[in-house]
Amino acid sequence: MAVRIRQATSPTDLDQLFQVRHRVFVDEQRYFSPVSDGRLVDRFDAFPTTANIVASAHGRIVGGVRIVEPSPVGAPADELFDFRPYLPDTNVRVGSGSMLVVEPEYRRIPRVTFAMLGMMYYWALVKGLTHITGVAAPEAEKLFLGSGYEPVQPRFFHEPTQLWMLPVVLEIGRLNDRFAAFVDRHDIRHFLNGFERQFHAAGETIITAGEQGSAAYVIVEGRVGVSVGPGPVTSQFNVDDLPPSSRVEGSASVRPPSSRGGADDPPPSIRPRRSPSPIPVREMGPGEVFGELSLITSNPRSANVVALTDVDLMVLEREAFHKQVSENPQVALNLLAMLGKRLTTVTDRLQETTNDY
Repeated sequence: MAVRIRQATSPTDLDQLFQVRHRVFVDEQRYFSPVSDGRLVDRFDAFPTTANIVASAHGRIVGGVRIVEPSPVGAPADELFDFRPYLPDTNVRVGSGSMLVVEPEYRRIPRVTFAMLGMMYYWALVKGLTHITGVAAPEAEKLFLGSGYEPVQPRFFHEPTQLWMLPVVLEIGRLNDRFAAFVDRHDIRHFLNGFERQFHAAGETIITAGEQGSAAYVIVEGRVGVSVGPGPVTSQFNVDDLPPSSRVEGSASVRPPSSRGGADDPPPSIRPRRSPSPIPVREMGPGEVFGELSLITSNPRSANVVALTDVDLMVLEREAFHKQVSENPQVALNLLAMLGKRLTTVTDRLQETTNDY
């Protein structure tokens, strides 16, 4: 199951996220009072200094976490606890994390919550934040403390919300090893740079030849296999090709040919057709790119890509690529050079395969 971690940028993303918050924080956990439209949102969600990092699966938002840059109007955590006495006086830029939410069925997939927090920390570093403040509910304390947050006061009961809270502060430079590695891997120093991550388990199909695509992928961790050519064996008859006497009235089914090949069998042109198997082209590993043709053309995908191991991918959508090219034309030249090298590799592999026959 592919899970993509990215920043929410569209009204649809945010609307789905606000509904997830309501289902978890209101309907399930009873942290907040119900809202008539089934969406949980506050004033900080309207600020341009706010980013919502979301997890999406099967085309819908299944989790999110919010990070807010410092501003004159305050931050979510400031309304619950005064962190000022516990922060350095100078050379700090403090953000506020809040609204960490994951739908129940995705809490069993550790990479979902971990990757959302990891992407939030990467976003914080890009924005120049030095610290992140927050208040952790009792069931989330272990997660935050495991990331590198430090409690600044014991857990307390917040009368206005009637909730127990633990005030915590993270110094970004003291992230624990796992999250620090996540951030370091995302900063891969590739000429293609994205702000999205996607995860696949070993054996999952990432790209299928013939489908439409709009993104390229940089392998952060793991290995993938690339193949070209049509898909696996097919066993479909085209009923319209059959003579009327061979059709079953009111049905799209046909009588299969007998093993003896008698005179009543359908002609060979309408027997099950066996498509050639995909031809393996190459394996790819960390730092390599695939799917890059979709950045410059709207043609269908030309290859199949399958995860050979669990893989962690950086995603670059076409729109983000066009922005990078407009800011730095060298990106386009690098991509053309890579495409030329890739074409040579594929041609050589196909020639080797043909010679084998």
